[in-house]
Amino acid sequence: MSNTAETPTIIQPDISANRATNLRKRLFTWFAEQRLHCIVFIAYATVTVTVSCFHEPWFDEAQAWLIARDCSWKELLTVRTHYEGHPPLWWMLLAIPAKLGMPYEIGLKSLNLMCAALMIWLLEFKTKLPELLKVILPFSYFLCYQYGVTSRPYALMIAAMLLIAINWNNRNTKPWPVILSMMLLCATSSYGLAIAGMLALNWTIQFLCGERSLIKNKQRFAGLVLLLVFAIILLLNVLPAPGTYHGDFDIHGTATTSPAWVSVFNTWLVMPSETLFTSTLSDGNMQFIALTPSELFMPCVMSCLMWCFLIQICLRRKTASLLLTTYLGISVAFTAHLSMHHAGIILGFFIAILAIDCDIEKINSNDWPQWIRNLNNRVMTLLGPKKTERYLRFFKILGLIFMLVSVYWTASASICDIRYDYSSSRAVASFIKTNHLEQYRWMAGWTRVSKNDTASNPEINKIIDKGGYCGGTDYTSWYGSTLIDSAPYFDHTLLANAYKGRSYSSWEWCVDPYAGKKDIETWKSWGEPEFYDTLYQPFFFSDLGYDRNHYTKIKIAETKTPWKSTWSEGACEIYVRNDIYENVLHSPDPGIDWPDGATRR
Repeated sequence: MSNTAETPTIIQPDISANRATNLRKRLFTWFAEQRLHCIVFIAYATVTVTVSCFHEPWFDEAQAWLIARDCSWKELLTVRTHYEGHPPLWWMLLAIPAKLGMPYEIGLKSLNLMCAALMIWLLEFKTKLPELLKVILPFSYFLCYQYGVTSRPYALMIAAMLLIAINWNNRNTKPWPVILSMMLLCATSSYGLAIAGMLALNWTIQFLCGERSLIKNKQRFAGLVLLLVFAIILLLNVLPAPGTYHGDFDIHGTATTSPAWVSVFNTWLVMPSETLFTSTLSDGNMQFIALTPSELFMPCVMSCLMWCFLIQICLRRKTASLLLTTYLGISVAFTAHLSMHHAGIILGFFIAILAIDCDIEKINSNDWPQWIRNLNNRVMTLLGPKKTERYLRFFKILGLIFMLVSVYWTASASICDIRYDYSSSRAVASFIKTNHLEQYRWMAGWTRVSKNDTASNPEINKIIDKGGYCGGTDYTSWYGSTLIDSAPYFDHTLLANAYKGRSYSSWEWCVDPYAGKKDIETWKSWGEPEFYDTLYQPFFFSDLGYDRNHYTKIKIAETKTPWKSTWSEGACEIYVRNDIYENVLHSPDPGIDWPDGATRR
């Protein structure tokens, strides 16, 4: 029998099990604290994903995808930027799925949804905005529908502004998060260059006034120098190339631009209200919109109220100069080009400023102007606490109704997008594929700018005098959007007369009259195409030697494009050569004698 004592067994605790338990507890605690924000985030993702599935991409979305897919990296980074007017980041991101062969809508919408989700995640979980704003703003028209469903870089731009806001109050002790966020903002859009530049200028002035030194904080100095160099490179990268088309002139060239001061006025006293409360204007270029006094009244009133609210909050937190000077930079940038869908940039900027303010001190009753607090005390003395509370409750409900107007726009636009075709892109692609029409020749009419039609338009005459059209042909290098909208559904452009074979619109003026005339003569030599996408004007047929009577006009799709609570109706109609109409599309020709310009059904 052994006398050796048995060594007691030591039971080690299961560290991995404890870690898992602690992780579950932390997640449960976090979810309990953030339950409302999680519900809002999930609801936002559900809405945007659902509506995106029905949404037909339109020209802006197709143009970006085609540039990303069909341009070489060199052209994408160094050439297209001069004609599109924006840094290449959005195309670089799209190029990943596009060049890997991912289906158009899946690649485009997946990227946009990720950017939109980042934007709302930052708003919900990283800012200290009032809870009511965190519940309503994600479903506002611009954040939810315009930037969540329609695929453009603006969701990423607002996300960059929120990243700046989240890190702003630590910018001197931890400068790199703000610097990198500003660089991202610069890379998203030319407007981002203006916003980041003004924010950096304010930051520099503030610490120079306090520290009297530019290089005391070496990391901050290095970061600001890097930001400046990066911004200058991007600015040079987006400067318009010679012969770049600028402006949204109509086909006859009769539109005239507003003076710069009108754009500045609209940016300050019309656009703020249009972000959340009023729907005076449809989506279009503000440089060509003239508002009457009656149309200006309500947007100006609501914009002034918004400014009073924002300025009062910023004054108490000493950020008013940051708000006003940066917005001045935005308004100057908008004089170059301002469309109504850019109003969401203004909303994003206001949210970022509020996020900076709420990080300093949450919004409370002290943010009401003194005269309103005095008035409230007098009313309470006269009416008593109960009646005063009743009136206050009424005004709170009224304010909530105003805040929900933008949510109503989102619902209205989303329902319209689900029920109707936003654009004709899918319908045209389906029509071509179903009938196996890729083998035939497709031609398109071009935007026509004639000197005879522009005698009263000094802006266009300046361009024409510099050689910005082709002699007597009035030939430009861009076309109607029907075939460009549908081009991403095919691996090559179907447009036989595409400028230099490009699938996208290049926005280059045909400045060489001999080249333009040569193109026209080449197209003539091909004979009449099977399909012709153009507005009916006699010159689009006569200039190419086509006989209008040899074609039947058919309607492929009807569209309803929503804007807030309204929509614009349109139709996609193309000309089909009669032999193709009768023998390929298998539709009998009614044989009706119809005049030029009429529609044959």
